[in-house]
Amino acid sequence: IGADKHLSAITLTAVHLEVVNRDYWPGYPWPELADTYDSILPMAYWSLRRDELRSGSKYIGDNIDLIRELTGDDELPIHPIGGIADAISVADVEGMLNALTQRDAIGGSLYDWSTAAPELWEALQPLRALRPTD
Repeated sequence: IGADKHLSAITLTAVHLEVVNRDYWPGYPWPELADTYDSILPMAYWSLRRDELRSGSKYIGDNIDLIRELTGDDELPIHPIGGIADAISVADVEGMLNALTQRDAIGGSLYDWSTAAPELWEALQPLRALRPTD
């Protein structure tokens, strides 16, 4: 696609594949994805999870950590696609933002924009600071 283009892989989540259901896709090709793509965008919909994984902070943070571990790339650019917008709160978004910034993610988002309430859009504003500059 050219050196001036950036190609991202939208993936399943490492927590789902390695913690929640190890039988779902054994041997998921994390290292190959990191070698082929410029960044990873895991579908990290914490709002579908129960108990402690229902936390935007925990699910997003654990996924970033585990993907980097499984790829062997501590600096892999990751942009998690977070919870389902009509099933989360501002506190959930703030938890996601905390996990993103602590792990130097290149961004984050919600699924989907059309169901995000105005207060969620406002809570997402700090994501602008995470945009890569190069």
